[in-house]
Order: sequence, then structure tokens, then C-alpha cells
Amino acid sequence: MRVLMIAHSLYPYKIGGVETHVYYLSKSLNNRGINVELLTKDGKFSLSDSGKKHNLSRLSTLGKLNHLREDFDVVHMHAIMPYGIFPLWIFESEIIPLLVKLCRKKVVCTPHGGIDNTLRKSSKSLKHSIYLCFLRSSLFRLIDRFIAIYSQQKDIFKCAGIPEEMITFIPNGIPEENFCQTDPQIFKKKHNLEDRKIITFFGTLRPHKRIEDLIGIMPEILQKDRAAVLIIAGEDRGSLNTIQKLIRKHNIDDNVLLLGRINETDKHLLLSSTDIFVNPSSYEGFGLSMAETMAHGVAVISADNPGAKYVLEGNCGLLYKMGDQEQLRRKVLFLLDNEEARKKLAERGKNRAREFEWKKVAKSVEEVYRELINQS
Repeated sequence: MRVLMIAHSLYPYKIGGVETHVYYLSKSLNNRGINVELLTKDGKFSLSDSGKKHNLSRLSTLGKLNHLREDFDVVHMHAIMPYGIFPLWIFESEIIPLLVKLCRKKVVCTPHGGIDNTLRKSSKSLKHSIYLCFLRSSLFRLIDRFIAIYSQQKDIFKCAGIPEEMITFIPNGIPEENFCQTDPQIFKKKHNLEDRKIITFFGTLRPHKRIEDLIGIMPEILQKDRAAVLIIAGEDRGSLNTIQKLIRKHNIDDNVLLLGRINETDKHLLLSSTDIFVNPSSYEGFGLSMAETMAHGVAVISADNPGAKYVLEGNCGLLYKMGDQEQLRRKVLFLLDNEEARKKLAERGKNRAREFEWKKVAKSVEEVYRELINQS
């Protein structure tokens, strides 16, 4: 079987949930004997047997579109055209599935949070109405199967006008190396944090992540527990300046460590040393950082966004009402003060994370591909 993955960018050139998803899904499918190629705005990638990227071929827009005519069994898109720049983004809009359908190939789409974000908008503008009409009357008709990455997303897709029989639920995945615990003192010694209780946020620094909620409770947390320290790690996508101003405003510079973008090795070291992971985000398509953290055996607290509700099912983490800093403060303090409760929560979370191993996810995706091919 030959599969073409299409995404805007690819990990580790750009770090984010979608980029990581595409990389590890492609690697896992490759391990199952499926020939996977990746097409991004930077060009065409292929994967070696070890899963490392090689043979980047830079292509023009025409070259990218012409590449779709090659002998692929399935084309798997990992986006829909973003509302914010509709109708300007041609590469990942209707032109790809249209050309694929003309070439008699099957099209699979994992929109991640694209459809969710569109339906969450309350805009009544003409542009918004035209965009929804475009999705429902045109783009959706060119795609053979949609993959929802959390259970409630199936209902969102149906509200967007996608027939239920065209939707398959397959959760996001996490790599096996997340389950390999490393010595928590390695990271602590490196950053001079011995005997400190580490509260961590890891993810892209975007406005909707609401990191300001977490920073806002730190002065009260520090009044109760001077050993607490907040670590924020991730690539800036428009929030770093605001975060830095808030840290200075609250005069907590000595208790907050901004790591910026970190590599996989440092991420594992950070998560292995973390006591509590907090995800204040207003929206998560799946919540990959939470699942990865749970695999490391760390207790998780999250705002009650849809992705978190799914990942933390079965009391595998603590939820609070999104934006409610008082609830968040109480839950953080509870776990800081109760080591036994923290350990039990972490244990349940680690067991839950096993359900998201990439080898299981890739097998389910392959089954979707084969079902569609057999329908030809």
C-alpha cells in the first residue's frame, strides 16, 4: 500500500500537536510495511526504516499538485482550509481532494481542530456563512472518510453536515518512549531545582492556551508552598510577550522558568521530573501533551475542554471550569499537599495512556485505508 500524507508542516521543523501526529503516524504505518510519503509546504519527505526523515525534495506549488497524480492508494489530509484565511489558502483547500478524486484515489481527512473551531465561532458575517456553505456543499463531498480524534468530535462533525457513516473515531497516539521513565534528578540538577515541586505547562504558546490563568494563580500558590516552581516549555506562537509581562507584574521571576522550544530528550527529562502538569487551554482537539505527560506517570489538571474530557476519562485527571482560576488554584494546592492522591491519579493516568500507543492507533488507521481501497 502506498499512502501520501499532506500537512502544512512536519515535526521537528515545526513543533505542535498536528505536526507530531503526522510524523508518528507515518513512522508507525511505515513500521507496518506501508509505504508513506509526506507532502508539506516545504516539499516532499520520505521516511527511512528508522523513521528519520530524509530526501527532502523542494517542490513548487505546481510540482506539489502534480505529485498527487502518482500511484498512491490513499491520500490522507491533515487539515481543512482555515477559516481565518479563507478563501486564500489553495494548497489545502478544495484543489487537493478534487485532483485526487479525478485521479480515482481515496481521500481521508483528519481535520484535527479545524471543523471544531469553525463551528465554535459565533460570527454571523457573510464570509463565515460562505465558508460553512463551501465546506458542506463542496469540500466535504470530495472526502471519502473523516477521522475524529476524540469521541465527542463525531457529533461536531455531524453538526457540520458530515454523514455519520463517513466518520471513524480513532484517538491520537503517543510514542512508546514516553513510557520510559528517566531519573527526575537529571533535569532538576541541570536547572538547580533540587527539592522543588515542579508545576509544568508544555505546548505551543498560543492565546487560546490561556497560560495567563496558570501564571495568575502562582502568587497564591507560592504563599502556601515556597518550594513550588512553574516551568513553561514550548514554541512561541503569539503569547510569549504577554506571558513575560504577567510574570514581571506578579513579581514571580524567580519562580518561573521559561524554556522555549525544547527537543524530545529534554521534554522527556522535564516531564519525568514534573509533579503536576496543568493544561489551562480553552480548546484541545485531543490533548496530546496531557497524554504524553500521563505516560510519564504525572498527575494532570486541565480546563474542561472537549479533548481533556476525553483523555482524562475515568478519573484519570482533575478537571476545572475553563477560566476559573479559583478552582484551578484549589486543585493545584490539593495535589501539592497530598502526595498519595497525586500518586494514585498519576497511576490511573499512566494506565489510561496505554490506550493511546501509536502501534494501536496506526493499526486502526490502516484498517480505514484498506476498507476504502476494498470499496473501489
